[in-house]
Amino acid sequence: MLTAIILFIVLGVILMLLEILVIPGTTIAGIGSVILLGLGIFFSYKNYSIEVGNYVLGGTIIFLITALVFSLRANTWKRFMLKSSIDGQVNTIETDVKVGDTGITVARLNPMGKVMVGDEYYEARAINEIIDPNTEIVITKIIGNTLVVKSKNK
Repeated sequence: MLTAIILFIVLGVILMLLEILVIPGTTIAGIGSVILLGLGIFFSYKNYSIEVGNYVLGGTIIFLITALVFSLRANTWKRFMLKSSIDGQVNTIETDVKVGDTGITVARLNPMGKVMVGDEYYEARAINEIIDPNTEIVITKIIGNTLVVKSKNK
């Protein structure tokens, strides 16, 4: 019976940790952990003395708190963390496009649209104007991955 009591308490603590860390909310893991912990403590009172039951209850509480503290420490989770990093960049244009280059609009810029500079397509924004398709443009600024353009005729 001692093995069953220990098994109930250990499984109850594991399910409680799963409930708190992995599956938040009142789920089967939480209910199961309360039932298993309760059974382990109940059987220790029933099959042994009140003194042994009190020790099991106190030990269960200490074991549960200790397991929770160790599982919530940052160093515990560093073992499970992904250690690789992403070196790529987003929102930057990695071509030879620079301020002053010219191109042609592919779609109407109202204020955003597509332009072709050289042989490549880019997202562009027209400031304070609407530029029709097939209009020559000049790049005035580069903000992230967007070209700020104006009509070449103005």
